[in-house]
Amino acid sequence: MMNQCDGGVLAGALSKITSELDHIQHPAILVIGDVALWRAFAHNQPLKPNISLESFECVTTELIATFKPDVVVSPLMWLSFDCIDLALVLQSCGFEGQFHVMTPPLPNPKVVLAELATACPSVQAKFMTIADPICVG
Repeated sequence: MMNQCDGGVLAGALSKITSELDHIQHPAILVIGDVALWRAFAHNQPLKPNISLESFECVTTELIATFKPDVVVSPLMWLSFDCIDLALVLQSCGFEGQFHVMTPPLPNPKVVLAELATACPSVQAKFMTIADPICVG
């Protein structure tokens, strides 16, 4: 089912994020999810040096300190984690940037954002609605 998605969803999300961060010349963007799947979507094209694809298990204080992401991007839910799991890790790692969550249309996104804010008050979360729910977990 996941293979129905193409690289356009991730590319579109990254383009939107980059345009929102136009005050930063080359924003460091950390994309969390299934690395092999993201790479397949992108047809294994090389990424720009300011973009890194990592699995949830690789998110550590060292990664955050070394890569210094301005933005972390992830799906709302994935096979091994959800956005709250990731927000908790980001908070414990001292992440100070923006957290963009790719999500299908939700009936009441404010409820989920409030839950995120309660669980992780230091993480600045924002939802990016993606029309194709297959692509966002």
